[in-house]
Amino acid sequence: MKKLFILISVLAVAAGCANETEEGYEFTWKKHVIDGHMTGVTAANADNVAEAFGTVENGVYTAPNGNVFKCGSTPAAAYDMLAVQPQMADLKQVIGFCEEPMESHRPESNLSDWAADMLLASVEEAIGRKADFSVINFGGIRTSLGVGEVLKDDLVSMFPFKNYVSYVRLSGKDVKVIFERFAAGRPEAFGGARLVVEDGKISSLEIGGKPFDENKEYALATIDFLLDGGDGHNLAKNAKELIITDVKVGDVMLAKAKAFAPSPIAYATDRRYFVIPKEYAE
Repeated sequence: MKKLFILISVLAVAAGCANETEEGYEFTWKKHVIDGHMTGVTAANADNVAEAFGTVENGVYTAPNGNVFKCGSTPAAAYDMLAVQPQMADLKQVIGFCEEPMESHRPESNLSDWAADMLLASVEEAIGRKADFSVINFGGIRTSLGVGEVLKDDLVSMFPFKNYVSYVRLSGKDVKVIFERFAAGRPEAFGGARLVVEDGKISSLEIGGKPFDENKEYALATIDFLLDGGDGHNLAKNAKELIITDVKVGDVMLAKAKAFAPSPIAYATDRRYFVIPKEYAE
């Protein structure tokens, strides 16, 4: 097993913990860099398998850095790894690149803002009707993007679940409940809105660039996982209208990521979730 880790030498995503909370379970993931100085192995795409992983001939493994392994488990591990690469070629397609990291974290980040905004746009593309704001859970964005090539596998790993784009029409009162929860300290990624928080409460809220009106109805773009209990959310509660499309969120994000080409995949935060510092609140 130790030799296999030395051989692989790529960024591996490990499930860290499933922590029980008052609202259920919160899953956390973390990336670990595995040192491959003994082999020179790097992450492969569909076109550079031999250069990145090396070769195995007659039971002898030749690593990318020229080191030769004839005995032990390393040649067998290398053979198994190389043997599955043709089946993984589709996932290993290069779909773009990043010049700066794209990361997801509370309360706001470039990757989560991008995902929420793309979800917002996807509703109109799916059903021909605009949504006013969007909500996607941070727990549904499983990985980040580092500097360099971006593979199809990166996006599939980022949104691995069969969650579907959904449209929900809500009263202003029910929309306020959503943002009150976000203000209280557990925000999810959202788009189309700006929330200013003071002492754990809503100081101001804008949706679609206009002041929030509790007496209006608003259309929400979200995912079906959050409609009835996912991550403790019930976004379809008291819904005036609900449409669950057949469009998978992962497919949306993959297409949106590809659309950056030939430019780098990049996004900027816009302070859509802003907490007034206590020293300015007094």
